[in-house]
Amino acid sequence: MCLLEETKSLAKMGESVYHDNKNWLEKEYMGKIVALNKEGVAAVGDEILEVYEKAKKKSKSPFYFRRVGPDPSVGFL
Repeated sequence: MCLLEETKSLAKMGESVYHDNKNWLEKEYMGKIVALNKEGVAAVGDEILEVYEKAKKKSKSPFYFRRVGPDPSVGFL
């Protein structure tokens, strides 16, 4: 699988996990950044590096980062 396909697959998985947890995430963490992986919600916080550090302590699998709410963009890592 090429990098572009892996990235698309990770984004699809992340959005699926987000959708499955959308109600409680948006109720509790609107505007925060969330790290998602195949196991679910790995971490939540205000800054992407903070969220990454928390998430990598829980899992070594790749993470999909997004902002909780209607605008998912968080920048680049």
